[in-house]
Amino acid sequence: MLSSCVKDNTSGSTENISDGENPDDTEKPVLTENILLGYNGRSTEGPSWTDGTFLSLVSDTKTMCIRYPGGTQANSWDWKEGKLVDKTEPKYLFRIGDLVAGLPQTAQVVYVMNMVNTPARVGVEKPLTDQSVEGLYLKIDDALLALKEFERLGRPPMAVELGNEFYFQNEHAAFYGQNPELYLEHVRIICKEIHEVYPDMKIAIVATKGGTKGRDAWNKVVYDALNSDEFLKENIYAVVQHHYISETTGNTAFRITDNSTAEQVLAEAFAYMESVKKDYDDVPEGYKLWITEFGITKYSKLDEEGMWPLGLSYAAMVLSWLEMGDKIDCYMLHHITNNPSVINTSVMRLGPAAVAYGIVTDLMEGCKSVTRGKDYAEGNIRSWIFTYEDEKKVLLMNTSASAVNDIDVSDLLGTETYSVEQHYAPDIIKSPVVKDNGIKNENMDNIRTFEIRPFALVLCNCL
Repeated sequence: MLSSCVKDNTSGSTENISDGENPDDTEKPVLTENILLGYNGRSTEGPSWTDGTFLSLVSDTKTMCIRYPGGTQANSWDWKEGKLVDKTEPKYLFRIGDLVAGLPQTAQVVYVMNMVNTPARVGVEKPLTDQSVEGLYLKIDDALLALKEFERLGRPPMAVELGNEFYFQNEHAAFYGQNPELYLEHVRIICKEIHEVYPDMKIAIVATKGGTKGRDAWNKVVYDALNSDEFLKENIYAVVQHHYISETTGNTAFRITDNSTAEQVLAEAFAYMESVKKDYDDVPEGYKLWITEFGITKYSKLDEEGMWPLGLSYAAMVLSWLEMGDKIDCYMLHHITNNPSVINTSVMRLGPAAVAYGIVTDLMEGCKSVTRGKDYAEGNIRSWIFTYEDEKKVLLMNTSASAVNDIDVSDLLGTETYSVEQHYAPDIIKSPVVKDNGIKNENMDNIRTFEIRPFALVLCNCL
């Protein structure tokens, strides 16, 4: 007789696998304590962070962290006014006070410092061309004032991220564009000034996924410095990478028109994650890797973002990152107001990405380790085992268009019966779908075996 869902040291065991094989029989559980899953906080396109319905949906995403103000706009952000520097009359404001008032109390903040196009009030006359040390100190003063504002409101950020995507050579990167030497010179000055005031503040710096001449050149300079510079070793906590499925992967080579193309989308999401393992390995030891933007954003038609299989792709990617190891302790999906896959602002409901990603986020609360479990149905159904202080939970993903009978995870949970919470969309090609309208939630108790539906994401809990 199986035990009653108690913690043990064999949560990642793959013995007695009948339907599939674990991808690596020697794989060890990956520690997951203190991992944060959240969103890039970009919201200049709305809704406002003072909108009560929107804030309720933000809470429903289960987000553990928000990156403020977000990505590229951070390089031209006036935090005091809550807008881009060059926007005189923005439609929506996104101020520190708005964020703090609207965030769930448990969510952390990552503040992205504006190192480029600073507002005139900080004293930089030509911010886009001013790369002097004198100009940099004015920007540091501005960043310290931002941190003081967070502190005044009772929500000091857990980290400062120094700029965004400077490996590109464009107006947003300005004088840092493809100039990692200058960037690192300024990073050292910023670290010194911030740590004099906030000695425990985590600082993350710009790196990138590899694969192009410009990106690889940037990474080489940054990673070589991190390996050799004792000051950086003491002051830098993490490097940042952004990962987006490209235009030739996941969707745009074809539309999701049937079950076969939906299966292809998921296969390509997992294949992409296999291809970026080198990016994980290249990060120097002793530093964390933060994925502060990741997802699927390039589509030929906007409405294709609202399909359930694409929501599963987000879960597939974060679960694949979790499998890689302990370097990563912060993941952020691209912006939380992405419509309609995250928060569908047309109907103000959670879209497929928010539902699928939110299930994984919820599992991280109190989780001690996660392990890739066994596969079922010739590899079409993958499993992950989440271990807690006194129990385990199993997450299954059916990557195929076929239902499978007699799924039994009692051996993974260590209990004879368990509960099942199954999320799926009966109409695979319907777009957009949202929570409780196109995305179904099916609950069953006292289960030993069950049928997993096509393209389902299933959570199995001890009773």
